[in-house]
Amino acid sequence: MFKWSASLTRIAVFRNHILSNFKDSFFKRTLQKDEKRVDLRTISAVGFLSMLGFSLGNMLHPLYAKILGMDPTNIGLAFFFSNIVSAAFRIPIGIVSDIYGRKWLISIGIAFWTLSGSLLIIFENIEMLIVSLILWGIGAAFYFPTTNALIADLATPEVMTKTFGTVGVFQTSGNIMGPLLGGFIADNLGIGKSFVITLVSCLVATFVALKLPDPRRKQKEKPRLIETLKAMIQSESGKAVRVFALLYVVHGLYAGMFWTVLPLFLNETYKWIIQELVLLTQPPW
Repeated sequence: MFKWSASLTRIAVFRNHILSNFKDSFFKRTLQKDEKRVDLRTISAVGFLSMLGFSLGNMLHPLYAKILGMDPTNIGLAFFFSNIVSAAFRIPIGIVSDIYGRKWLISIGIAFWTLSGSLLIIFENIEMLIVSLILWGIGAAFYFPTTNALIADLATPEVMTKTFGTVGVFQTSGNIMGPLLGGFIADNLGIGKSFVITLVSCLVATFVALKLPDPRRKQKEKPRLIETLKAMIQSESGKAVRVFALLYVVHGLYAGMFWTVLPLFLNETYKWIIQELVLLTQPPW
């Protein structure tokens, strides 16, 4: 009888141990899944709100510059300097993001777009437009690489492309809604007033971005930009980086020239109104 009682006791202890581990493991996995689901919703919301404001600039900046009296050559130069500044900031920001985390840099980038849109609402002159374009480029340097890196940090390799696609759907939805609303406001109230959408949506996105997760651990070492660049170029993956950089430059030349000149051409040649321009010629990204 005693042996049976001891055996039953051991069985009960073993059963409780198994059930306890199963419960802990199950709830832990469930919690992780819920956290990732919340993280994905937050990133998607930030993507939609930020692109809602950012997408206005793709089409309205050159048209606004024309209204203010800039000729196509000066418009091209303004966008040239904006993109040069953006390119100059991207690698240093990427290195800082790898060391100190993603969340704050994403918020800072969207805040630059908020400030840029505010300048276009308050001031209606060429000087402030150029300053706004430079801030626009700096914001892009903060936002795009850091957001992509954050998605890569959170997503497992099995669902990496699906996660990028999901966030991309929300970003593209912002790209659709922003020009649609902005074009309507621009035709009825003026181009400057349409940047209220940028101000409001990017301001909200700035604070929502502060809720983003930041899995990248802090490191005590300060970023050494030159050493990191040399290591990247000299590594085995350096060739791939250089090829990708060349392709990116070619893409930038095409996109910059096409999307700056196209709205001016359609407006001058066919007298398209702003709402028609943003509906047909808004870039898909």
